[in-house]
Amino acid sequence: MGWNRDSLPTKVLSFFLSVVLAVGLVPLPALAEAVDEMVSATTDPIATEEPATTEEPAAEPTTTEEPTSTEPAAEPTAAEPVAEPVATEDPAADMPAFEGEQVVDGVRVSVAAEAGTFPAGARLRVSKATQAQERQAGEAVGEVRDEGVTVAESHTFDVEVLDANDTPVQPTEGHKVEVSFTQAEVADKNLQTQVYHVTEDAATGELAAQNLEATTQPTPETGDSTTVVVQTDGFSLYTVEFTYNKKQYVMPGDTQVPLSTVLAAVGLTGEVSAAKVSNSQLFSASNETGEWVVTVHQAFGTTEWLKVTINDVTYQIAVTDSETQTVSYVERHWDEVQKKVVAESKTREAKLFPTNSTTIPGGWYVAEGSIQVNSRVSITGDTHLSTVMQVFG
Repeated sequence: MGWNRDSLPTKVLSFFLSVVLAVGLVPLPALAEAVDEMVSATTDPIATEEPATTEEPAAEPTTTEEPTSTEPAAEPTAAEPVAEPVATEDPAADMPAFEGEQVVDGVRVSVAAEAGTFPAGARLRVSKATQAQERQAGEAVGEVRDEGVTVAESHTFDVEVLDANDTPVQPTEGHKVEVSFTQAEVADKNLQTQVYHVTEDAATGELAAQNLEATTQPTPETGDSTTVVVQTDGFSLYTVEFTYNKKQYVMPGDTQVPLSTVLAAVGLTGEVSAAKVSNSQLFSASNETGEWVVTVHQAFGTTEWLKVTINDVTYQIAVTDSETQTVSYVERHWDEVQKKVVAESKTREAKLFPTNSTTIPGGWYVAEGSIQVNSRVSITGDTHLSTVMQVFG
């Protein structure tokens, strides 16, 4: 390090020499030695301590902070109270599945519904319709019944479901109810079973009938198909009808035919337990040799009837002979003079249409009411089939 006169040791040395020289207290050789030591001391480099090195702590990983929004922080909202779960009641407890049955007028009426249809404690009540109800229901059913059928048997019931207070209730909305009727006639192949729901019109008070779609099912007790089932969404009057198509048979004059032949011609099967005729002077039915026969005693031009009982059901067959009848009809043709279609009333002798014949020769025939042909028929020649005041041919 070089000499620096402005340093603090130099200034002290200069001051000390000045004082010594002024007072003359120190000999010169001693003073010179002292000065050399001081100078030497001041010129030696100043020992400095190396700064202690300390290990820097390992840098901790820095986390990047999400940029803070400059918008004011939303004040915390009070948490909405959590709704406690509401205890739901089991519908099956208050409205269990329903089943009920009752036998009325020889018919077993059953009602079944799924849970949720009727209240607990409900019961079935079935009663036979009053005479007034039967008459009104019969008129309503007659409006929608198929034409050309004969009613062999009919039942009308007032079907109700009552709650625990004996108040009539209807099925809850959206629920169907199964109603079934069990009777031997359902399995009878000679009959067709129809079920009608008869309701009252709220506006007019009149009864209206609806022909329900019915299916036949085996009855568990017997295995026979004696149960007819329908689905409905309400209760009131129900009419169950057993019908058959109208039957007609043309008897040749002064002859005798087995009753089985007549039945086969009109489409009836089964064992006959009884037979009656409308006029025994014209024809009769008898069973003297173990077989029923029908005997014509004289020709007749009227329409008579033969009633036969099969499986406790009575069927009526219209019977005529082969005599001709006078029929009126209207004939229309083109008039060349008048240049238009003109109509002319005419009469003609016609035979009754032979429903039991498989070959019909040409000629005029008349059909009284509806007719049913149960076999293939061959028609030859110019054949006309007519009803009163109308011509088909």
